[in-house]
Amino acid sequence: MRAPLYLAALLCACGSILPDGSYVGNAFPEGGVDASSDTGSPRGRREQCNGIDDDLDGRIDEGCPIRLTTDSRHDSLASLSGMRLAWIRFEPGAYVGDLMVRDLPAGVERKVASNASAPSVSGNRIAFWRSDHIVILDLTTSEETTLDHPDAQYVLGPWLDGDRVTWSQMQSGTEEDYEVFVYELVTKQRYVVGAHDTIQEYPLLRGNTLVWNDDRLGHHTVGLLHLYDVFRADLTTGRPANVTQVTHRNGELTYNFIAALDGDRVAITETRGPLLGSYQPRPCIPVVIDLQTGARTALAPETRECFNAVALSGNRAVLEFDSLGVSDLYLVDVRTGARQQITNNPRRSTRARLDGNLLVWQDDRNDTWDLYMMDLTDAEQGDLYPEGIAP
Repeated sequence: MRAPLYLAALLCACGSILPDGSYVGNAFPEGGVDASSDTGSPRGRREQCNGIDDDLDGRIDEGCPIRLTTDSRHDSLASLSGMRLAWIRFEPGAYVGDLMVRDLPAGVERKVASNASAPSVSGNRIAFWRSDHIVILDLTTSEETTLDHPDAQYVLGPWLDGDRVTWSQMQSGTEEDYEVFVYELVTKQRYVVGAHDTIQEYPLLRGNTLVWNDDRLGHHTVGLLHLYDVFRADLTTGRPANVTQVTHRNGELTYNFIAALDGDRVAITETRGPLLGSYQPRPCIPVVIDLQTGARTALAPETRECFNAVALSGNRAVLEFDSLGVSDLYLVDVRTGARQQITNNPRRSTRARLDGNLLVWQDDRNDTWDLYMMDLTDAEQGDLYPEGIAP
């Protein structure tokens, strides 16, 4: 049976951090003790979902789901960079809306642009989609830069990291030629990566590593279907000199979808099984691949009711399990494979974003899409309470 939802857990304030914006870490205020100790003293208590710093470590309600947005409109499409969150607030049925920003945990949300979609935040910049163009917003100056796409029928994306932004677009005069582009914000150079007259799309960028989904080896090989592999480019010298194939389909037909990129590791969901003549769900498995060594780490068993990889940061990954329209999120230790359920609500918890100890996702438990946050700082010590249920 699913646990009830405590209102206090949803409405609790997302409390204090150090003046410089960092967390306390393992330091404790004078007279405090480690929350994992069993002293029976109030100072040795574990954190609870009550809006109070029970363990006196400078954080409030770590491990509890904390509601970030309460607007009557939908809040969706979150992007997370460090402690900065960007998202879209839109009316039901709309595809664009207001671009919102908030610094977590205790910052005030603010509107920074209109008619926006698909935000990607990195530092003091946000890239977003508006009227079939990529726009770069400088949060320090409020200046917008609109990129030109003279050879595009339409544009998908974007993804921003540091001084680069990447996206995919369908080329003018073609039916299925999607290409991945990179724009250098400093030099203002724009170039295509891994060009091919098939489909290259959904690029992700971290530092000098660019990955994307690519069907050049599975384009219409079975009927009109597209079978995707993951490709990678090294942008160390700007225009990539080294494009490599990361996944290699073999045995039963397989297609792979990128979920997240963290350093030199990419999280994907790999789906197997015959593509024709079957209406049954196909087995799939979430995998992390080391781009340097090729080593593969499975994050869950291969099942027909799929655990889909959705986020990756450090030694943590987040999976989404969707069964009969009800989705929940799971936290996985990439080193050990240990898996813990982190949402447990009979609605949809989806589109998770993870950066360090901060996890943000959207769900519709209130009949509109809202954003929620969880501080995972003490998750390994047991401060992890699905739906805010503290022991």
